[in-house]
Amino acid sequence: MGAVRKDLTRNLGRMQPAIIKDIRNTIDSAMGLDTDSWKEVCITKAMEDVVLRSTSRVLVGSPLCHNEEYLQYSVAFATWLGGGAIVLGQYMPGMIKPFFGYLGALPVYYYKQKALKFLLPVVRQRIADIKKKRADPTFEFEEPKDLIIWMTQAVLDSPEIRNGPPEFLGTLLLFFVSTTDTPYRSSSRKTQSLLFTTKANLPSQTLGAVHTTIMTATNTLLDLVSSDPDARFWEQLREEAADSTIPESLRENPMLTRVFLREIMPKDGVMLPSGHHIPKGAWISAGTVDLHHDDRFYPEPERYDPFRFATKHDEKPAGATRETLTDKASIYRKNQGLATASDIFLAFGYGKHACPGRWLVAHQLKLMLAYVTLNYDIQYMAQRPVNQVFGDSIIPSPTATMMVRRRKHT
Repeated sequence: MGAVRKDLTRNLGRMQPAIIKDIRNTIDSAMGLDTDSWKEVCITKAMEDVVLRSTSRVLVGSPLCHNEEYLQYSVAFATWLGGGAIVLGQYMPGMIKPFFGYLGALPVYYYKQKALKFLLPVVRQRIADIKKKRADPTFEFEEPKDLIIWMTQAVLDSPEIRNGPPEFLGTLLLFFVSTTDTPYRSSSRKTQSLLFTTKANLPSQTLGAVHTTIMTATNTLLDLVSSDPDARFWEQLREEAADSTIPESLRENPMLTRVFLREIMPKDGVMLPSGHHIPKGAWISAGTVDLHHDDRFYPEPERYDPFRFATKHDEKPAGATRETLTDKASIYRKNQGLATASDIFLAFGYGKHACPGRWLVAHQLKLMLAYVTLNYDIQYMAQRPVNQVFGDSIIPSPTATMMVRRRKHT
């Protein structure tokens, strides 16, 4: 994940003009340019188009990021892999898991092969170009700014896998789009059983670069359009930072009911400070919803406040720490920044296993929200559509719509 943590994050600023262009073009197409009439837009579908294109721009670069066939096959691969992992890991009885695991692998394998048909030629060309450049510094090759080039360099620098087939790198890129430290983490072995055809030991801790971002974007828009019209949150966002609105939606509507699933391994179990004993073989986790609605950290936790995280950095007392802050508001306000991983905000995990691509997700979401609020008016809805709970996953309504109209002179 070094290519994600270092190269990808470090180059986000350089890629921003291309990302903005894709976001602008896709939103204009999905929401329209008519400044007189209102248009009904399916939020999930619109966000899927926006996120898919802007993410693919970062992952595979141009022109592949605009290839409709490749985009559809890669999304189908991610959907079947992720959905299969959830069903297999959380719903299937143990004795029939092997059978349904191999059965569920069939569509995964099919869409993987279809996507690789477009992806592998690009990977092979990048490998050849990098090798030529390293052998002959005079070879003219301008490195594209995308994840393919950085992952290719990382693979060629690794003695263990530098001689592996291009299929390994291609599948790794697809896997990057598909899985995450989210619903699939509790079923990582099931996920890998669905990928038995890969012939590679793929990591189970990667970024759900598409589905995670789509759900977060959908929740953010749903929360805004279903908020109190008198509060005029949408209009205020044109003047305020969007960095607070998105984490508030992640707090109100986390993508998982629990995180950090861990199996107790010591033979004598584990004794908690409270005196409770957890035996070997038991599984424990952290409740995301409970933590995000704890009034010790978030005053009035049931109230949606898109500016909850918008407190200025200089409002925290100089030299204050988590231990010295006693005011409830100060405790949660110190956790500034959408991509900040905190022990009281678990949207992106925490510690060394925090989502490595959260900076990309945060960057996309802020650019998307800024463009929509600046260029479109909305009609507020009376009530927010109910989320769907699927296993440990909390999914925003896939059919929810919003009424939008292009602002004049934008």
